[in-house]
Amino acid sequence: DANTLDDYEEGTWTPTVTPGSGSLTSYTSVGGYTKVGRLVSVWGYFNIVTAGTAGGEGQITLPFTAATSTSYRNGCGSGREDNVSGFMIQFYNQAGSTRADLVTTAGNALTWTNGYGYLFSMQYPV
Repeated sequence: DANTLDDYEEGTWTPTVTPGSGSLTSYTSVGGYTKVGRLVSVWGYFNIVTAGTAGGEGQITLPFTAATSTSYRNGCGSGREDNVSGFMIQFYNQAGSTRADLVTTAGNALTWTNGYGYLFSMQYPV
C-alpha cells in the first residue's frame, strides 16, 4: 500500500561545525532528527566557546546524506543567533551531501564570536 508508513526514525546526533575560513578553536553542539520516509527534519544548537580565527560562512554536518538532485540546494532551513545579537541565519544543503551551509539572511558570513550560540532547524530529502 502506497500510504503505509514503512520508514520512521528518531534520534540525536552531534553536528560538526566548520567555518568557511580559519579555524574554530572550541564549540559545543547538540542535534536531533526525525526521519519519515524520504524526509528528514533536523534541529539543533551550537555555541561558540572560543572562536579562534574562524570566519566566513559556516557548515554543519547532517545525520543523513541528502538525495541526489539536479538542483543545487535541495533542503533549507533557518535559525538565529540566540545569546547576543539575535541575527537570523539560513541553512541549505547540496544534493548528495551530508553538509549544510550557514549564512546570514543577507547572505553574509556568520558572526564568529565567543559566546554566540545558534539555534537551527531544516528539512531535506534523502
